[in-house]
Amino acid sequence: MGENAQGDAHVVDMLRADHGQIRELLSRLEMADKAEQDRVLADLFLDLRIFSVLEQQFFYPSLSPIVDEKQILELGKELYFMLTLMLELESTYASEEPLQTTLAQLRVCFDQHVTKDEGLFKQMERWAVDCRSQLSIVADKMEVYRVELKQKLCRNFKAQCQNSFAPPALVHRRCA
Repeated sequence: MGENAQGDAHVVDMLRADHGQIRELLSRLEMADKAEQDRVLADLFLDLRIFSVLEQQFFYPSLSPIVDEKQILELGKELYFMLTLMLELESTYASEEPLQTTLAQLRVCFDQHVTKDEGLFKQMERWAVDCRSQLSIVADKMEVYRVELKQKLCRNFKAQCQNSFAPPALVHRRCA
């Protein structure tokens, strides 16, 4: 595989790994008992926020020369809506009915989003070499920013937990 195809594959592999991780967390949340729900929700919210930021700040802008701007805006709106659902999940998790309803809605939205991402990945296979080489740079930026963003979000989370007396194990697990 040439350098350009490697950059292409690297971005796609990163995003597919994120898709898989978020799907796994959604499945774990569906099966979690009350004691585990807080941990899984915290992990899901952290991963979904990081995924959303990486797609919106790096991946989608790199597609702008090739993909219709309306399509990119629509994908961004979907990510925002999923984050809104996550906030709803975090605020209603103590009640079984809203949790299951919101969780089901989040799963459907996320699955639809993944399907659209996969369509973009297929489009990328047909791109000219110069556009694909840009993805190698995007992949490197995404890797660096993922680490920085997780550190920042974890610092904020740790500060929130200190104010709310959250168990240290929860802070460590979420930010490990």
